[in-house]
Amino acid sequence: KSAAGFLVGALFALLNLRWLDQLVETVVREDAGKPKRRLVFWLSVRYLVFAAGAYVMMRFLGVSLLAPLAGMLMAAGAVVLEILYELILYART
Repeated sequence: KSAAGFLVGALFALLNLRWLDQLVETVVREDAGKPKRRLVFWLSVRYLVFAAGAYVMMRFLGVSLLAPLAGMLMAAGAVVLEILYELILYART
């Protein structure tokens, strides 16, 4: 169950990354004067989807909250590793 929770958390992180990428693309393409109600709506929906997923996993699947949380932190860990890699690579040149 923990491995499934970790996998679901990692999939949430991937989905979150994809939605953030789409959000940035939308902000860059749209004019600054246009209202961004749609963006605010989708940002809100994103967190509702994550909360609903966490609730379903804990309530019906019996997965602890720590496993999907660890999976969701994989994206942040990957960013930290990439930063360290780039710093080490830059220090050698």
